[in-house]
Amino acid sequence: MERRTRLQLLTMCLLFAAVRGLMLLWEWSDNPFTRLPIEDAAAAWDAGGRMADGELVATTPFMAAPLYLWLLGVIRWLGLGLPALFGMQTLLWSATGYFLADAAYRFFVRTLPTASAAKAALLAAAFFLWLPEPWMSTGRVLNSSLQLLLAVLLWRQLGLSLRPLRLGLLLGLNALVNPPFMLAVVLVPLWIRRRAGVAVLMVATLCIAPATIHNYLACGEFIPISAQAGLTFAHGNGPGADGLYHPVAGVSSERQRQNTDAFEIATKATGESSWAGTSRHFMQQGFEWWLSAPGAAIGAIGSKVMHFFTEYGYGDIYQTRLEREAGLAGHPGPSLFGGLFLAPALIATLLLFRRRSIGMPELLAIGIPLLTVVIFFYSPRYRMAALPIMVVLSTWLLFAGRARRPIASAPVWLSLGLVFPLLVQTDAATFRGVFLAKLGSLHGQVGDYPAAVESYRAAIGAGNLEAGPSLGHALRRMGNEEDGLKVLRKAASDLPDSAHAHRTFAVALAENNQLLKAEKSFLRAHELEPADWESPSGLGNVYQAMNRYEQAESWYRKSLQLNPSFATAWLNLGILLESARPKDAVEAFENALRLQPQLMPARLSLASLLATCREQTVRNGAAAVRLLAPLGPALDHAPGLLEIRAAAHAANGDWDAAKKWQQLAIDKFAAKSQNPTDAGSADTLVKARAALAAYARQRTRLK
Repeated sequence: MERRTRLQLLTMCLLFAAVRGLMLLWEWSDNPFTRLPIEDAAAAWDAGGRMADGELVATTPFMAAPLYLWLLGVIRWLGLGLPALFGMQTLLWSATGYFLADAAYRFFVRTLPTASAAKAALLAAAFFLWLPEPWMSTGRVLNSSLQLLLAVLLWRQLGLSLRPLRLGLLLGLNALVNPPFMLAVVLVPLWIRRRAGVAVLMVATLCIAPATIHNYLACGEFIPISAQAGLTFAHGNGPGADGLYHPVAGVSSERQRQNTDAFEIATKATGESSWAGTSRHFMQQGFEWWLSAPGAAIGAIGSKVMHFFTEYGYGDIYQTRLEREAGLAGHPGPSLFGGLFLAPALIATLLLFRRRSIGMPELLAIGIPLLTVVIFFYSPRYRMAALPIMVVLSTWLLFAGRARRPIASAPVWLSLGLVFPLLVQTDAATFRGVFLAKLGSLHGQVGDYPAAVESYRAAIGAGNLEAGPSLGHALRRMGNEEDGLKVLRKAASDLPDSAHAHRTFAVALAENNQLLKAEKSFLRAHELEPADWESPSGLGNVYQAMNRYEQAESWYRKSLQLNPSFATAWLNLGILLESARPKDAVEAFENALRLQPQLMPARLSLASLLATCREQTVRNGAAAVRLLAPLGPALDHAPGLLEIRAAAHAANGDWDAAKKWQQLAIDKFAAKSQNPTDAGSADTLVKARAALAAYARQRTRLK
């Protein structure tokens, strides 16, 4: 490629990056799907946060491509947030356009007249950078931007001179960001053969090794990259399969619960308590469906292939067509543009194959994503790695008629790229109810409960009855307790097999002190979803309120057995144990804070226990002061929190500071005691003055 053309290409890519950056600012202010990760995106962002907090080895093997999780861990360790991530992803996306044009130029030199190659390469890069799916992914917590860049670099490297180190590294990185590319790790060395092939295989294996080592340390099993293949296979191969994602019976559709549900089901069914066994169980379940319904299985495979070459608006996480319908900021062009490069790529592949002008690199670039979709189900994320080469092939088709008259290919372009996809698109109305429920959840996360209620009502109107429990919860948070309880009661009745409905209703009943009814609903939720960890923790709260402490501890332990990273259960367990077993309570509070450093109740409860515990081996004033130090002035307006600070300084022997903060707490209590509606303030004031007197005599305040 000439220097002038490269300069044009670089300028174009930088302009696209600048425009995308400005559009991201608009999306950030207007579109909650950009500001708040959901489902797989939320799980990935949380995993990155745990890595940043020092959890380099999790309690389970990787359930998703680890390379992106490591990247998120670095981003969060540096103290950066989503805007920094999106900025980085925009640069990766722009760089993908640059390297795509570079690789496409070499491809076009072989398959088109030389005079057309540079123009076709620039056009292919522009087409790619305008595609809605890669564009949208730069502003979501998805690995697509990293996946695209690595896929293009691999295709480019396969077309250059063989360099085993570089090629092996790219193969390994592609497998770490897109596990189906493990197939390329095997096929490319076989294609190269000789010693170079062995060297490539060794480098790729070493690149993948950190993920394999992590998985072994996490669960003691040999899992090269990810352990979720079997469950993903069952999602696309079972009763009702139509080529898209479908939940598996008994397994939650929520990513954070999905894997524990699957593990529990597989363990009960097979007696084998392992992640590899879990994957095998669900893989076998999918194969059994193939054998029992071969006609439906063949039809599902046909649908997957059809979606791969026609679908441009559906997403298993994000529905861009429905976001546009809701008036949310997004890609400025028509979503139909994404469909122009799908079916033509298939025709171009067949024509080039007939001419023997397409080789192993191009077949791998399209074949592995296509095979992934055929085996599992259609998702734009699974097809993503093929999009760059599909754009290049479609661009070749545009130029292939006559070098100086690209319009000669227009009939094929339009008929395949426009008409055909329009005839077989998924109906957006089918997913409207789920989309509106997701939108309601995002409104609720930022406290906009009126908007959440509106979205949930619209979701129910669109046929999604599963939005009922969320509607009831939002109404309660708005202060409409009576209507919220009515909605939750109706949802539990209308959805008798929904653990979510019974769990949400149980929480409301417990908060309204209807403990026996709450116990019954929590037990029903746990029966429906045995792998759920929130219902056992909720049961523990109910039993603690009923003074049934042994049962409460048993259910908290059950919750933590299901999810050792559930900080709320550690907090609840600590509160239960702080009087009778303070040492165990300290451990529980510390676990809660380690998992969720911003969990304020855990920080305050631990500081209070360390400052006032009667057991001298537990009491640690210095540690209590350190725990409270990051809160700073945040404690100054709540008298109860000021008392904790005073007690911490007293336990640390700093009596002047203890008296200072206790006096400030007394002043706050005195102001409250003048309010006739604040019952109990007078008694609290008496106790606070007694504590000040104790500090004056240099005596700690013990519970």
